[in-house]
Amino acid sequence: MFLVFTKVDHHYHHHQYHQYHQYHHHHHNHNHEGVVPTMLRASVLAAAELATYDVLKEIISKALNRDSSSVVIHMITAFISSIISCFVSCPFDYVRSRIMNQPIDEDGRGVLYTSTLNCFIKSINNEGFLCIFSGFFAFFARLGPNTVLTFVFLEFFRKVL
Repeated sequence: MFLVFTKVDHHYHHHQYHQYHQYHHHHHNHNHEGVVPTMLRASVLAAAELATYDVLKEIISKALNRDSSSVVIHMITAFISSIISCFVSCPFDYVRSRIMNQPIDEDGRGVLYTSTLNCFIKSINNEGFLCIFSGFFAFFARLGPNTVLTFVFLEFFRKVL
C-alpha cells in the first residue's frame, strides 16, 4: 500500500509540475511587459519628489522669510514638488500605460511595442512630442494630494520622533 501511494503521489506531483511548467511557459512567458517602465516611473517620481521637496523647502522658506518647519511652507513646497514630479514622470506613466494595455500575440508578446524606448519613439513620431504628457492633469489630481499629505505627515513625524 505504501509503495502504491508513493508512486501515485509521485505521479501526481510530476503531473502537476508539467502542467504548471506548460501553463507558465505558454501563458506567462512575457507577462512582465510593464515592469521596466513601471520601475522607471517609480524611480523618476521618487527622485523628483525627494530632491525637489528638500531644495524647495529651503528656497521658499527664505523667500517668504518664514521658518522651514512651518506647515504652510510644507504644504506649498509639497504642492510645487508634486507638479514637478508629475511633469518629469508623466512620460514614463504614459509609456507604462501604453505598454501594459497593448494587445499581445499568442506567445504573450506585445504587438505594438518591443521596449520602453520603442514605445517612446513610436508615440512621439506618430502623435507628436506632447503626447507623452497626455493625462498630466489626471495624474496630478491623483498624485498632488498624496504628495502634499505625505510630506506634511513626514514633517510632523520628524518633529514628534
